[in-house]
Amino acid sequence: MVSETFFCGTCCNCFLINIVYLHLQISIVRNMEFQIREGEDYIQLIQLLKVVGIACNGAQAQQMVEDSMVKVNGKVEMRKRAKLRQSDMVEVLDKQIHIK
Repeated sequence: MVSETFFCGTCCNCFLINIVYLHLQISIVRNMEFQIREGEDYIQLIQLLKVVGIACNGAQAQQMVEDSMVKVNGKVEMRKRAKLRQSDMVEVLDKQIHIK
């Protein structure tokens, strides 16, 4: 997970620079799999983005969803707390995350 950043994270310019930085950090991995914890039925979209390291924090994950950067099962997802279940596929920053 990428957690170190040299940007303030609050202004628009820093957010965009941080997105580019994150994109470069995870560009090697195009397809990922995420296993939902045993005993749980789903994970919320913004939680997933944080857990897999695409977003550094919840605010950044929410902004990505608000900016229509995230697709779930091929459709743009605007719900920050959308419940992702087994067999769902999330696409963001040219990455695919398969929920298992």
